[in-house]
Amino acid sequence: MSDWNEAREILSELHKRYSAEWGKAIQKMLVRALERAGHEISDERTVEGVDIDTRLISSGEGYSFEVKATEKREIYLADKDVRGLAVRERDGYSIFYAVISLPLAFSHGWIIAPAKGFKPGHHSVMSFIAKDREDLSKPVNEIFPEVVKELGGLALKEKPESLLSFLKKKFQL
Repeated sequence: MSDWNEAREILSELHKRYSAEWGKAIQKMLVRALERAGHEISDERTVEGVDIDTRLISSGEGYSFEVKATEKREIYLADKDVRGLAVRERDGYSIFYAVISLPLAFSHGWIIAPAKGFKPGHHSVMSFIAKDREDLSKPVNEIFPEVVKELGGLALKEKPESLLSFLKKKFQL
């Protein structure tokens, strides 16, 4: 995970400069990594509902991800997150939390854990690590540092006023 060293530095700097947009920007970078890892994006939401729905191109299996990005070692699951994933499961999707924690990114990268069993409230990132589905997280983690360096690195160089507007304009994200 040596590529993660530089990626983590870029993510940290993006958080300092664009804290209000940081989580949504990370989500957009995850979308790009999922695409490169063989997922077709069915839907991506930055405001209401579960964050990302995909279909794995090789199998056609549907996945629904609630994305949680933090600079801490814990995350908060809102009732709406849990309920939203339950709805996606009823629609036939396999449901997951996609979690990234800056302090743990170098050693763990993205953690993609089945959503079942997680209730609303505060959770240690370690509880997601214990359930990580490496068949889903490993391909993303091999690609994500390059996505961060490409998209985040350019944003740090060009210093746009809005990170989200920059990603949309430059990369159609």
